[in-house]
Amino acid sequence: MTIILGVIAVAVVVVVASNVVINHKEQAHQAALQASESRVQSSKKAKESREESREAGLAKDAKGVVNDMIQNDDNLDAKCTDVTIESHDGGNQYSGYASVEDDYDDSTTIDITVTDVTYEDNVSVEISGDQEDKLSETFYSNDD
Repeated sequence: MTIILGVIAVAVVVVVASNVVINHKEQAHQAALQASESRVQSSKKAKESREESREAGLAKDAKGVVNDMIQNDDNLDAKCTDVTIESHDGGNQYSGYASVEDDYDDSTTIDITVTDVTYEDNVSVEISGDQEDKLSETFYSNDD
Protein backbone atom coordinates (compact mmCIF):
# COMPACT_ATOMS: atom_id res chain seq x y z
CA MET A 1 0.00 0.00 0.00
CA THR A 2 2.85 2.35 0.85
CA ILE A 3 4.41 1.72 -2.53
CA ILE A 4 1.13 2.47 -4.35
CA LEU A 5 0.67 5.70 -2.37
CA GLY A 6 4.29 6.62 -3.13
CA VAL A 7 3.79 6.03 -6.87
CA ILE A 8 0.56 8.08 -6.82
CA ALA A 9 2.31 10.89 -4.91
CA VAL A 10 5.19 10.91 -7.44
CA ALA A 11 2.68 10.94 -10.33
CA VAL A 12 0.81 13.86 -8.76
CA VAL A 13 4.08 15.78 -8.27
CA VAL A 14 5.09 15.10 -11.89
CA VAL A 15 1.68 16.26 -13.22
CA VAL A 16 1.69 19.42 -11.08
CA ALA A 17 5.30 20.21 -12.00
CA SER A 18 4.53 19.66 -15.71
CA ASN A 19 1.57 22.02 -15.53
CA VAL A 20 3.67 24.68 -13.79
CA VAL A 21 6.41 24.39 -16.43
CA ILE A 22 3.91 24.45 -19.31
CA ASN A 23 2.11 27.50 -17.86
CA HIS A 24 5.43 29.27 -17.32
CA LYS A 25 6.50 28.59 -20.91
CA GLU A 26 3.12 29.79 -22.22
CA GLN A 27 3.35 33.00 -20.19
CA ALA A 28 6.88 33.61 -21.43
CA HIS A 29 5.74 32.98 -25.02
CA GLN A 30 2.82 35.41 -24.65
CA ALA A 31 5.09 38.05 -23.13
CA ALA A 32 7.54 37.64 -26.04
CA LEU A 33 4.70 37.98 -28.57
CA GLN A 34 3.42 41.13 -26.87
CA ALA A 35 6.91 42.64 -26.79
CA SER A 36 7.42 41.82 -30.46
CA GLU A 37 4.05 43.33 -31.41
CA SER A 38 4.86 46.41 -29.35
CA ARG A 39 8.17 46.86 -31.20
CA VAL A 40 6.44 46.44 -34.56
CA GLN A 41 3.77 49.02 -33.66
CA SER A 42 6.39 51.42 -32.32
CA SER A 43 8.43 51.08 -35.50
CA LYS A 44 5.32 51.58 -37.65
CA LYS A 45 4.33 54.71 -35.71
CA ALA A 46 7.84 56.12 -36.01
CA LYS A 47 7.80 55.52 -39.77
CA GLU A 48 4.37 57.17 -40.10
CA SER A 49 5.58 60.13 -38.05
CA ARG A 50 8.65 60.56 -40.26
CA GLU A 51 6.47 60.38 -43.38
CA GLU A 52 4.00 62.94 -41.99
CA SER A 53 6.87 65.25 -41.12
CA ARG A 54 8.36 64.83 -44.58
CA GLU A 55 5.00 65.54 -46.23
CA ALA A 56 4.49 68.65 -44.08
CA GLY A 57 7.92 69.95 -45.14
CA LEU A 58 7.20 69.19 -48.80
CA ALA A 59 3.83 70.95 -48.58
CA LYS A 60 5.45 74.03 -47.07
CA ASP A 61 8.13 74.14 -49.77
CA ALA A 62 5.61 73.41 -52.54
CA LYS A 63 3.48 76.37 -51.47
CA GLY A 64 6.25 78.78 -52.48
CA VAL A 65 6.83 76.96 -55.76
CA VAL A 66 3.11 77.03 -56.65
CA ASN A 67 2.96 80.70 -55.73
CA ASP A 68 5.91 81.43 -58.02
CA MET A 69 4.32 79.43 -60.86
CA ILE A 70 1.00 81.26 -60.55
CA GLN A 71 2.38 84.75 -60.21
CA ASN A 72 5.46 84.63 -62.43
CA ASP A 73 4.95 81.85 -64.97
CA ASP A 74 1.18 82.27 -65.43
CA ASN A 75 1.18 86.02 -64.60
CA LEU A 76 -2.02 85.70 -62.56
CA ASP A 77 -3.13 88.03 -59.79
CA ALA A 78 -3.52 85.27 -57.18
CA LYS A 79 -1.53 83.48 -54.51
CA CYS A 80 -1.23 79.99 -53.13
CA THR A 81 -2.51 79.94 -49.56
CA ASP A 82 -2.01 76.27 -48.73
CA VAL A 83 -0.75 72.98 -50.11
CA THR A 84 -2.02 69.64 -48.86
CA ILE A 85 -0.25 66.38 -49.60
CA GLU A 86 -2.84 63.60 -49.85
CA SER A 87 -0.86 60.55 -50.85
CA HIS A 88 2.59 59.18 -51.52
CA ASP A 89 2.59 57.87 -55.07
CA GLY A 90 5.84 55.98 -54.67
CA GLY A 91 9.45 56.92 -54.98
CA ASN A 92 9.76 60.65 -54.46
CA GLN A 93 6.35 61.67 -55.87
CA TYR A 94 3.32 62.86 -53.93
CA SER A 95 -0.19 63.87 -54.97
CA GLY A 96 -2.11 66.68 -53.41
CA TYR A 97 -3.83 69.95 -54.01
CA ALA A 98 -3.14 73.65 -53.68
CA SER A 99 -5.59 76.27 -52.47
CA VAL A 100 -5.37 79.47 -54.48
CA GLU A 101 -7.13 82.80 -53.92
CA ASP A 102 -6.98 86.46 -54.87
CA ASP A 103 -7.87 89.79 -53.26
CA TYR A 104 -11.36 89.71 -54.84
CA ASP A 105 -12.60 86.65 -52.91
CA ASP A 106 -12.10 84.35 -55.88
CA SER A 107 -10.65 80.99 -54.88
CA THR A 108 -10.16 77.50 -56.18
CA THR A 109 -8.18 74.35 -55.53
CA ILE A 110 -6.02 72.64 -58.10
CA ASP A 111 -4.55 69.16 -58.20
CA ILE A 112 -0.76 69.05 -58.13
CA THR A 113 2.04 66.53 -58.17
CA VAL A 114 4.97 67.28 -55.88
CA THR A 115 8.36 65.72 -56.48
CA ASP A 116 10.96 65.70 -53.74
CA VAL A 117 14.18 66.49 -55.59
CA THR A 118 16.42 65.20 -52.83
CA TYR A 119 19.73 65.69 -54.62
CA GLU A 120 18.94 69.39 -55.03
CA ASP A 121 17.26 69.69 -51.61
CA ASN A 122 14.10 71.27 -53.05
CA VAL A 123 10.74 70.36 -54.55
CA SER A 124 9.31 70.39 -58.03
CA VAL A 125 5.60 70.93 -58.63
CA GLU A 126 3.59 69.93 -61.67
CA ILE A 127 0.23 71.49 -62.47
CA SER A 128 -1.50 69.64 -65.30
CA GLY A 129 -2.89 71.53 -68.30
CA ASP A 130 -6.54 71.30 -67.28
CA GLN A 131 -5.63 72.63 -63.83
CA GLU A 132 -3.75 75.53 -65.50
CA ASP A 133 -6.93 76.25 -67.47
CA LYS A 134 -8.89 76.23 -64.23
CA LEU A 135 -6.56 78.87 -62.80
CA SER A 136 -6.81 81.05 -65.92
CA GLU A 137 -10.62 80.86 -65.86
CA THR A 138 -10.75 81.80 -62.16
CA PHE A 139 -8.16 84.58 -61.89
CA TYR A 140 -7.24 87.70 -63.84
CA SER A 141 -3.87 88.55 -65.30
CA ASN A 142 -1.61 90.51 -63.04
CA ASP A 143 -1.68 94.15 -64.12
CA ASP A 144 1.38 95.17 -62.07
